[in-house]
Amino acid sequence: MQDTEKLTIFRIRKRQRIMDYKKYDIQEAKAAIMRYCAYQERSQAEVKDKLESMGLIPLVVDMIMVELIEGNFVNELRFAEEFARGKFRQKGWGKIKIREKLRQRKVSDQCISLALESLDEDEYRQQMERLAEWKMLQLSDKEKNPFVRKQKVIGFLFSRGFEYDLLRDVVDSLSGDR
Repeated sequence: MQDTEKLTIFRIRKRQRIMDYKKYDIQEAKAAIMRYCAYQERSQAEVKDKLESMGLIPLVVDMIMVELIEGNFVNELRFAEEFARGKFRQKGWGKIKIREKLRQRKVSDQCISLALESLDEDEYRQQMERLAEWKMLQLSDKEKNPFVRKQKVIGFLFSRGFEYDLLRDVVDSLSGDR
């Protein structure tokens, strides 16, 4: 390899600080992107954006993407399922919010549907009940009007991405309306 083919570092001034940008050859790009994919699950769009940010031409990006998919470094369904499970369990998100976030990450609708189906319905409802109870308890000191408190809990659960008909049932059962 000649010196001209080795890494070329560009210094670019951006917002008062200097950042280093590298240009990669194909083998270095493959190794770097495999480490990037091995660290955590990534969507195909994230991986493609990362490859493009490395300064690779579109033909090389597509070639590396095919290798990553064939080598199972990138799996859209696996990413969608992990994302849905993680956001549901860690952040308490509902299916609507998870669906929108996956769409923002350019995941296919089929993978999104399969990922959301993989969530356990009993666990989903229990999570919604826990969040509703927590919010009711939090509002019990501040809001004396039960109707207003109920509406605030509904708004809270809706903002978390839970389906209106399900959250309405949960809130009604907690407030004793059913």
